[in-house]
Amino acid sequence: MNENDFFKKLLKETAIAFESAPIKGQQKTKKESWNYAVCETPILRNASIILGLNWGGKNIEAQTDYPKIKTDRTWNFVNNSKKYLEEYLNIKNINKTNYSNLCFFRSPKIKYLKWKDWELSLPLFKKYVEYINPPWLLMFGNSGIPILKHFNHLSNLNRVEAKGITRRSFGYRGILFDKFQFYSVPHPQARISTESRNDIWKQLFTQI
Repeated sequence: MNENDFFKKLLKETAIAFESAPIKGQQKTKKESWNYAVCETPILRNASIILGLNWGGKNIEAQTDYPKIKTDRTWNFVNNSKKYLEEYLNIKNINKTNYSNLCFFRSPKIKYLKWKDWELSLPLFKKYVEYINPPWLLMFGNSGIPILKHFNHLSNLNRVEAKGITRRSFGYRGILFDKFQFYSVPHPQARISTESRNDIWKQLFTQI
């Protein structure tokens, strides 16, 4: 199955799952449309995956078309993490990797997602990952760690802590879905010192 056909199949499965997801019933007004999406970048098989927790926004239509390559992306997380992505992972162009989210369902805030939403969405994300077969995945933000642990999707999990810094900050490495090397770093907008962020990235990635 080629990438376009796989995307269409997974998008259809996502639409079906969304119909029974609690998140669909939590839209605050009839004017809001939270919806869902599968991925933001074209699918690159055997390439790495960068991900967040879930799609934000409160009035965005459901994804319908296969993503196109964009050269004018202005994602804050990319701009804020550019030096780390280049230094430790040799990623100089976001279009050379895959970008998606752990949960395909959209919401203005993560607090609106219930355990049932995760239960419905994580199998979709797993299919996405298994189709791509990435050498590794990197998640921005550590809030997804307890969710993945709850559903027993993470094994061999190790936590690293920033050294010599007053406020404690953490990063994680482990195995996702019993197969894929997985990393998690503090979100680029997390209020931690530059020293802490540097130390976490260094501890996680200097040996890969």
